[in-house]
Amino acid sequence: MLLRSLANKYDYQPFFLTLALFALSYAGLGISMYPYIVPQSITIWQAASPANSQIFMLFGVAVLIPLDPRLYRLGLLGVPRQGQSLRAAIIDARSSQIRAR
Repeated sequence: MLLRSLANKYDYQPFFLTLALFALSYAGLGISMYPYIVPQSITIWQAASPANSQIFMLFGVAVLIPLDPRLYRLGLLGVPRQGQSLRAAIIDARSSQIRAR
């Protein structure tokens, strides 16, 4: 099916079929190793952090994920170019925002 869609020059279908193939392969690896994270030594439950830490991280992620696109739009975060530091990217983002006004 993947090769047929490539031959028919469908643009979206090969991408999604490749994603599905990767996801199924990853799921198969996870199922075959369950419940061990490190084969034959550490289980998922031994490797998990305490429930209090997971709840703390859940609240942190719940705040930061919706906030992240807004920070880029406001110019508080910048995407570094190759060889550029994150600090320089933030300064570039702020200066380009000031020039746009």
